[in-house]
Amino acid sequence: MKSQEFVVTITELNERGYGVARLDDGTSVCVLNALPGEEVKVESFKRKNKVLFARAIEILTPSPYRIPAREEHFLASSPWQIMQFDYENEVKAEMIVDFFAEEHIVLEKPEIEHDKREFGYRNKVEFGFYSHNETNQLDFAYFKREGNKGKYPLTSCALMPDDVNNVALSILTMLRELGANAKQLKSLILRYSFSQKTVVAALFLKDDQLVLPENILGKIVTGSCVGFHVYYSDYRSPASIVTNTLFSSGSAELEEEILGLTFHYSLNGFFQVNPPLFEKAAQDIVDIINKKPYVEGKKVIDLYAGVGTIGLCCAAKRRSVRGVEIFPGSRNLALKNARLNDLLAYYSFTEASAEKSLEYITSEDILIVDPPRVGLHADVIKRILEVQPELVIYLSCNPKTQAENIALLADVYDITSNKGYNFYPHTPHCEHLVVLEKKQK
Repeated sequence: MKSQEFVVTITELNERGYGVARLDDGTSVCVLNALPGEEVKVESFKRKNKVLFARAIEILTPSPYRIPAREEHFLASSPWQIMQFDYENEVKAEMIVDFFAEEHIVLEKPEIEHDKREFGYRNKVEFGFYSHNETNQLDFAYFKREGNKGKYPLTSCALMPDDVNNVALSILTMLRELGANAKQLKSLILRYSFSQKTVVAALFLKDDQLVLPENILGKIVTGSCVGFHVYYSDYRSPASIVTNTLFSSGSAELEEEILGLTFHYSLNGFFQVNPPLFEKAAQDIVDIINKKPYVEGKKVIDLYAGVGTIGLCCAAKRRSVRGVEIFPGSRNLALKNARLNDLLAYYSFTEASAEKSLEYITSEDILIVDPPRVGLHADVIKRILEVQPELVIYLSCNPKTQAENIALLADVYDITSNKGYNFYPHTPHCEHLVVLEKKQK
């Protein structure tokens, strides 16, 4: 579509981080780089049905909560860098309440837990690549949100710790010296351990004929970088998946400490992106269970368990726990973590999808669920309603789908407490914990 420039007044924010305005003809305008109450001049870049997408190119009346963004490419990685942090936490609390209100659930406005770290809080970043047309210089890249094509060239990410950005820059420098270009490269993934202050990196190639000398690659593993791996990833897949291993040096696992327990997880596996703040959520879950006298002696079923983090924190209180997770290799890592922490006597694990493991959800057990952004599978919700565990603890990275799921459970369960955690500062995302207890007849 041909872009247009016009002026709008922003009335609210949506769950994707856009400021929202409405035109006289009823068209909704979703605007990047805009806050509620602002009058902005925008440039449109896409129309979808009756929604127009645009970017604010001039702030005519700024919000009192607007601050300068730290990065030029903030719209791609963290579009709320323009927002004061205290205001951001308030907005996220209100958004959670609104998501539940949309499902006709009156929710107490949650406290939003945070540790005041606005930057340097993530343990994972994935960079694409960009080659400049004129100079052919190689840079990292994020895809632009304001359009279907185009990339932001960059050399670092402010959401990552300095150690990660330093390792990333050393790899970028090496690739530049070797004359690599963006067409040959798919992505660079870096993971960070907050407890060990170490980095593991994986470079994914689209061209398996690209020659990267091992004597040069091996120099990356030094200082905070304890592992560097190069993979060929089938160019036909947009995802960074391993087709062949071309080079491997050092560790492919990371170690993190949560509530005094040691956890190992794989470079390509799942682990919460903000471990220091996740530790607070894990402590809250353990405390909730321990304070409910009616669950004494009950087993904990931990669905979507990852490498066993939440479940093993519960098992540390000498409570029997079963974890369930579909990700390949999760069972080996979860049981390894149980052994590392001398908790194998209390812990078991099933490597399967939650919807294929419904037999573990019973009326006699405590249920913990921490699903992906899409929420609970319909069969899991159906099973919960059939057997009705007395206590269901639901941790979610997407309060909108969480609210939709809980609305289906509302006839059987009361929300007895809830709390938010700003795992993802300067983004629209927020973690939300809800405690559901079976209604008393």
